[in-house]
Amino acid sequence: MSSKSSPTADRGRFFIIGAQRCGTTYLYELLDEHPQVAMARPKRPEPKWFLHAAQVALGPQAWKEALFPGVSGRLLGEKGTSYIEHPEAVASILGVFPEARFLVILREPVARAISNYRFSVDNGVETLPLEKALSPESEGRPYDRQKISTSPFFYLRRSCYADYLTAWAAAVPRGRLHVVLFEELTRGKETFPRLCRFLGLEPFEPPSLGRIVNAAAEPMPEISAELYSRLKEYFQEPNHRLEQFLGRSLDSWKG
Repeated sequence: MSSKSSPTADRGRFFIIGAQRCGTTYLYELLDEHPQVAMARPKRPEPKWFLHAAQVALGPQAWKEALFPGVSGRLLGEKGTSYIEHPEAVASILGVFPEARFLVILREPVARAISNYRFSVDNGVETLPLEKALSPESEGRPYDRQKISTSPFFYLRRSCYADYLTAWAAAVPRGRLHVVLFEELTRGKETFPRLCRFLGLEPFEPPSLGRIVNAAAEPMPEISAELYSRLKEYFQEPNHRLEQFLGRSLDSWKG
């Protein structure tokens, strides 16, 4: 296919469902550069179409017309990092697009948790210092559910990826759920071609491959050796369950 405007039949739908602060915007950019793909607009804020029952009830054509105006003949993708944390989202998506494919990108959990904290600070919703915020007892704080679709304070819980993936895998055939590691996507050249094969796309090397996008405004906060050690220990068991789910080692996260 020579260009994004090639007038061929729609090829299907896929969804980047998370996880937050794991490089989903980077993955969005890479896929949006592929000549056979169109990503939903706007990029920010995310549409979160399938978290709203009234929108879901409008059916597939309304989703396409709202998020992909004027697009035809391409694989359509929506990014919604809240989806992975909402069990009802999978039923809503599959009810509209039974053959949809799903992408998940994961990041070393300590780095993800700290990035999530920094993002919350940047957006004015976090006032606690790092060490206090990244503790289990701080995760249950109230937040404005009218403005925010998932808690901005789930720094630890959100990094326990197996909990979310197990729920999604119960509803989605494993052959249509593809998991990517952020570190492998950014450092190597084999991960994106595998992803393209999963989506049925022709080989392509995006111009943005290796370029940082959606970085937080402030530098990563200093983390004490004590806190780092505590967090690494906290994530040992969740990481082990993730290894079992993926059927592969996560040695690169254990350093």
